[in-house]
Amino acid sequence: MLFRSALAYPIGWIIDRWGGFRVVVLMFLGQVACFILAMNVHDKMGLMILGVATTIIAPLYQGADMMIYKAAHPKDVGSYTSSNSAIRNAFRAMQALVSGWVIYWAGSDYRMGFIIGIVVSAAGMAMFIIHHQIMRRERAGTRESAAPESDAATVLNANP
Repeated sequence: MLFRSALAYPIGWIIDRWGGFRVVVLMFLGQVACFILAMNVHDKMGLMILGVATTIIAPLYQGADMMIYKAAHPKDVGSYTSSNSAIRNAFRAMQALVSGWVIYWAGSDYRMGFIIGIVVSAAGMAMFIIHHQIMRRERAGTRESAAPESDAATVLNANP
């Protein structure tokens, strides 16, 4: 947790420079790399490398939060943050229960938990892509609809 806290500022800087969506894509690619590594870990050194890699990748999830918060109306950000925390914690508990049950059902094959994790991450990434596309269209629509109004206002003000 201390390492994640130390990474918070640099990752915030990266989010400001690259944008939340690019950071989410980077996080997902890191998750895929960690998944591949997890499926091939056979010794203590591999497990330590996997632990460090997942610790570095995890704070990049802040980019996902920023995508949502930037789309929210300023009055609603508090509601979004509390809802986000509640849903995230409930999801983690459910994921632990389901993964534990599937691992047990699969004959104690721990890899099933990693498979569930990457499938859920891929589904989440698809949702962020959809969100990103919707927000881009809305921003583009706002710019297109605002332009004629501003031109008309300029013309009206020019001829009093």
